[in-house]
Amino acid sequence: MKNTILKFAALSLIMASFLTHPALAEKTTAVIKVFDKKTGEERSSGEFLVRFDDQTGELTQLTMGRGRVAEYENVRFLQRSILKDENPFKPLFSEATYYDEKDNNVGGFLIKYDHDKHLATFIRYKEKRQERFRREFAIEGPICDGLNMPLFLERFLLQHENLAASHFYLISSEPKLYKVNIYYRPTEEVQIGGQAVLAKKIQLIADMGPITNFVANFLPKTYLWFSARKPYRWLKYEGLEEGPDSAHIVVKLERQ
Repeated sequence: MKNTILKFAALSLIMASFLTHPALAEKTTAVIKVFDKKTGEERSSGEFLVRFDDQTGELTQLTMGRGRVAEYENVRFLQRSILKDENPFKPLFSEATYYDEKDNNVGGFLIKYDHDKHLATFIRYKEKRQERFRREFAIEGPICDGLNMPLFLERFLLQHENLAASHFYLISSEPKLYKVNIYYRPTEEVQIGGQAVLAKKIQLIADMGPITNFVANFLPKTYLWFSARKPYRWLKYEGLEEGPDSAHIVVKLERQ
């Protein structure tokens, strides 16, 4: 029963790729670090680039790092996502690839979005990019995935800040499609780069109808923090890394 509940609510947030960006700046770079919530040990770190192309109206985010990510230990990872600059942002493509110490590809996945057909396709790879399986999901509203969720939410929060609650859809790397409710919490200070920063705090809870609150009691809570003033910029994440049996992690922006 407990495993079933966990599977329903797992948000599969691949937070080792979380980013932030100045409002449609031409280019920005930053550093993030991922820690184990219980032990405080560092799991991985990475540098990323966000670039805006005013010719195509597309944002490209590229993350390169090393460490432990989900079931992959001591790997080098490369993660890329492309979003269309619309309200809200529309993801077009996301991909994560993992390499071992000998630079051999050991797995990964990609997600392709076809907004005209209202369809998203998830493809899981094994070694040497051999396809393991694929799944298709209907696009039923504002949607994102774990690679681009913070960037997506920066714009989404601006559009929905006057609402008591709102929701979006998340494609996890299980893979599953979740309707995720956003709950606004009081602002609070967080430590970012050794400094106390006042932050806007939200909580994410997978929507499972009448049993939502019951299920939420069995899981680590999922929080994100953004800068308190507009434009809202992602600062920190706390919650599950990828699924029901994955690590409880903290992801922080260390340097920008």
